[in-house]
Order: sequence, then structure tokens, then C-alpha cells
Amino acid sequence: MPGAVKVFGSPSSAEVARVLACLFEKDVEFQLIRVDSFRGSKRMPQYLKLQPHGEALTFEDGNVTLVESRKIIRHIADKYKNQGNPDLIGMGALERSSIEQWLQTEAQSFDVPSADVVYSLAYLPAATTQPNKGAAAADGGRDGQMAAAHRQKVEEMKQLFEFWVRSLDPASGKPNRPDVDLFNHYLRAQLMSGALPIEMLDLAEQMREFEITPNTASHNLILKSMVQAQEADGAEKLIERMLQTGTQPDDESYNLVVNLLIKLNRVDSTLKYLDLMLKSGYTISSSVFVEYVRACVRSGRLDTLASVIEKCKATDQNKVLCPPWSWCVEIAEAAFEANNSKLGLFALEYLARWIARSERVIPPLHLSVDEGLVLSALSAAGRTCSTDLLNAAWSILRKSLHQKRAPTPEAYLAKIYAHSSIGHLQRAFGTLREFENTYGNFEDIDSELFSPFTSLRPLVVACCKDGYTTLDSVYVQLENLSSADTPYKSVAALNCVILGCANIWDLERAYETFEAIKEKFGLTPDIHSYNALLHAFGKRKKTEEACNVFQHLVSLGVKPNATTYGLLVDTHLVNRDAKAALAVIAEMVDAGFTPSKETLKKVRRRCSRESDFDSDEKVQSLAKQFNYRMGGENRREMLFNIEYSAEFASTPSPS
Repeated sequence: MPGAVKVFGSPSSAEVARVLACLFEKDVEFQLIRVDSFRGSKRMPQYLKLQPHGEALTFEDGNVTLVESRKIIRHIADKYKNQGNPDLIGMGALERSSIEQWLQTEAQSFDVPSADVVYSLAYLPAATTQPNKGAAAADGGRDGQMAAAHRQKVEEMKQLFEFWVRSLDPASGKPNRPDVDLFNHYLRAQLMSGALPIEMLDLAEQMREFEITPNTASHNLILKSMVQAQEADGAEKLIERMLQTGTQPDDESYNLVVNLLIKLNRVDSTLKYLDLMLKSGYTISSSVFVEYVRACVRSGRLDTLASVIEKCKATDQNKVLCPPWSWCVEIAEAAFEANNSKLGLFALEYLARWIARSERVIPPLHLSVDEGLVLSALSAAGRTCSTDLLNAAWSILRKSLHQKRAPTPEAYLAKIYAHSSIGHLQRAFGTLREFENTYGNFEDIDSELFSPFTSLRPLVVACCKDGYTTLDSVYVQLENLSSADTPYKSVAALNCVILGCANIWDLERAYETFEAIKEKFGLTPDIHSYNALLHAFGKRKKTEEACNVFQHLVSLGVKPNATTYGLLVDTHLVNRDAKAALAVIAEMVDAGFTPSKETLKKVRRRCSRESDFDSDEKVQSLAKQFNYRMGGENRREMLFNIEYSAEFASTPSPS
């Protein structure tokens, strides 16, 4: 039942944080009711009813009420064992007992003194000007005493075992013979006292003197000593020997070896053992998975990482693995930069999982993905023609916005680019329609956002990809949509068709589409419509008709933009008329626009070819006026004025 689990306390408390971490790991929905630990009498009556002494933590799960954090996490791990992280408290009896042992050690020997130190150094200075450094030092000394006592206890256990195996059994009168579990405890004590791997291997060989065969737990203890000594070669050889002798490695065995190889930056070698784990149905620990993700991202092994993640998702034991939020973002950024659509899709799935998890918390946390990351995802989807990546990116953007606002214009344009690159023209125009409905009526919106020459250029390229066949199909669909129950009439969409016709040199279709804007669709052509028509006339060297179009739009009160003047300049240059092009540039400057450096270069090139030196001087004057450094022409002239010396002429060799 959602909301049945309630946690009373402050997240800043270590006890509460321990419980919250466990709930997140097990994917348990809960309600956090914040209780200030420092208010005393001002605490909530509901909380004081559950916890009369006002302790820092109270946990309520249906009819169960607990106040001790370690009991709570045991309760969560047992009750919700079939969801979330499966190995949170151990996969087997031996591993569970080991974790329980360390839980008790931490609670009795570490928690109390460390809490005093934290309180003295972190909380006490907020209330007093001088922290109680004496108390902190005393607690630090107490920690040292605890550690010394623990080491002494380990030594006593070793001595007791060694004495016992040298003694006789009172009942049979024969030497005591340990079983494999008892000898493993002896191995563990040796490991805790700092035994070297060679010493651990020798002890494992001594097991055979007692007619004991080392089991998987025995080898895992040896592997742990090799991890401490960072002996990767020995660890790999031990795993190979286990496989050869029939002692099957378990989850812990592989996790130990993989973690060691990652730490030593031997990432390629880890893939072999990860494959063995996944084929054997074992569980990769969360920490090892995260370390492997980091190593692959940092070393650029993105394809390998994508392959491992894909295999993990195919197994029930490992499909719940998920890197931390920050590393999900790192994976996504690396994948999009490398155009790895598969890995990028996995990264977005992880981020979506984090967002869904944060929304189940009460109160919700509302995690959000940066919109720039989504733009990168949409761009990568267009470059790799990945529909799945496109859909995932748009879905996670919608989740991140939490219905508080619409996506930015850049997001819509990126989606249009992706659909156009993939070839989904219908979806691209559908996105354009959504974009126009969202931002089309904004007075302060930049008109260039709907320009077929810039923002919508990918849509234009897609429209004319297959020539007039695609353009006619798009036009017919737009015509049908204009008479639908919910009509859609768009000048921006028709402008894309006009410019597409111009790009395939089809002046007749371009002009017919321009005329249809008003006659068939009942719309008014905008400056982008006239610019597209200008481009069509210019490509066919129809300079006079292009000039007439320019005069017509000016007479209608349509304000030309920089693109209009640039297209008119190109029209004159096609007919080798540099003087007329310069006249248009002068008119452009008078209108408050700045000609681009590329435009001036094209005019200068035409002046050079036509030997029009007067116009060339005017171009250079304009370049100085706008601080453009032209260059290039001197080097070109030098190629025509090279004087070759006679000394380099070839002479016949003497016979």
C-alpha cells in the first residue's frame, strides 16, 4: 500500500539517513515527516505519541513501529527482499552473518565515539565559539583503544584455533579435525590480522592435511588478501584454478576480481569476468558496477560499456543496477558526443528511472534533466538516425518540465532536425505545428525561428531529398490538413516547400506554391515567403523578376531583412553585375543591416574576374568600414605572376 511506510526524523541525522538510503536501495515508497531533533517540546504531537522520549528516528510500517536504525534496515531488507537491490544484506548465510558481525562492531565500537567526534566538530561550533577539541581528541584515543582491543581479540582467536587442532578429542582420543567452515574462520582471522596472499595460500594447502577441500568461501578469503595486496595476476590465476578444479566461483569471487582489475586500470581484462558472471546468472554488486561505468567513460570504452549494460538489462538479477545521477549525466554526455545512440538511450533510461524514483518520495523531490543535455540527445538522434533515442529524449524532457512550462524553441527545432534527418516528414511537420501553436503568437518571438533558410533548413533539405515527388507529397498533405476538422494552415510549412522547389531548380512549382499561400490557404505571405521566391528566381538567373519581387514586397509594406538583400546581391552576381550588387549592398546598409563578410568576398571575387577595379575599391572600403579582413586575393594573383628561373630547366644528361 503506497504511503504505508513513514519515517519521522531529520535527514541530517545519521540514523535517519541510514534508513532513507536503505529505502532507496530497495525501491520502497515512503513518506518522510521531518522532525527537528533540536526543538524538544515543540515536536509534533503525532510524533510524540509514537515516540514519547522524542528520539531522533521513528519508523512506521503498517502496524510495525521501530526506533533503532539497524533493526529498521533489517526489517526493510527482510520484508522487501524481492525488490530493489537484492544483495543489500548478503546473498547467503555466510555473507549475512558477516554483515551482521560488522553491523554489531560498527554499532558498539564505531558509532558512539564517531558520533561524539562529529557532534563536537560539526554541531558544537554552531552553539559555542570554541569546539570541544579535548573531547574530540579523547574520543579519537578511545577509537584507537577499540581498534587495539579488536586486534587482540583476533590474535586470541587464532591462538585458540591453533591450540585446538594440536589437542586431542577427549571422546575419541584422536587429534581434533576442523571442518571447512571452522577453518574458514581461521582464514578470516588471518586475513584480519594482515596475512599476505602467499601466507593465505599456504594455509589453504594445510587444509588438505586435515582432509579438507577448500570451498568457494575459502578462496574468497584468499582473493580478499590479494585485493588488499593489489595482486591482480594472482587473483586471475586463482579464479582460473577454481574453474579448472570444479570449485565454482560465486558473486563475491567475481566482484572481488573485477573491482581489483578496475582499480589497477585493467578495464579490458574485466570484460571476461563480467561475461562469466552474467552467463552464470550472478549479481554484479552496485559498487563494482558504478566503478566499471566510471572506468569505461573515463577511458572512452563506450561500446564496451553499452554491451555490458545491455547484458545486465537482460538478466533479472542485474536489471535493477543503476549508476548515481551524476554518472548517468556523464554517460549521456559522453555518448552523445561520440554519437553512440545505444549508450545514450541507456543513459536516458537510467535518468528516467531516477526521476520516477524521486517522485515516489513524499514530498516529491522533482529531479530534472538539464535541457541542454536533451538538446544534445536530440542532435545525436538526428546524426545517428535513432528514433528510439529521439523518443526517449523528448519523453525525459517532458518529465523534467513537470508540466510547469513548455519546451524552449531550441528544443522544438532540435526535434524537427531529428525527425527530418531520420526521414519522418509527417512527424517533423507535426512538431512544427506544435511549435507554432506554442510560440507562434508571441509578439517578441524572433521571426528567424521560423525561417526556412536557417532554423527550418533541415526540414527543407528533407522535403527536397527525393525531388519533386517528396515536395508534391508534402504539399498535398498540407492542403488536406487545411480542410480537416481541426484545420492546420502554416506559412512556415509552405515556405519550406517553396525553398525546397527552389533548391531543385523548379521555379514553376515554387511560384505556384507561393501563389497558393493566399489563394488556396487564405494566408498572407511573410518575408520568408518572398525570400524563398527570390532564391528561386536567382538560381534561374531571373534577375529582372527577382527585382520585381523585391519592389512588390516593399510596396506592400513588408520589411526586407538581411537575407532579402543577400539573396538580391547573389542574383546580380549570377549575371556578373558587380555594380548592381554593390548598389544593393549600399541600400542594405542604409536600411540598417550589415553585409556579411562572405557577401563582400563574393562581390570582390566577381570584381576580380571582371577586372572591375573601381567596384573592387568600393568593396575594400566597405570591408574597412565593417572591420573585415578580406585577404586571399593576393595569394591568388601570385600564382599567375610566378617567374620561373631558367636554372631549374631540365638539361639532357650526358650519354
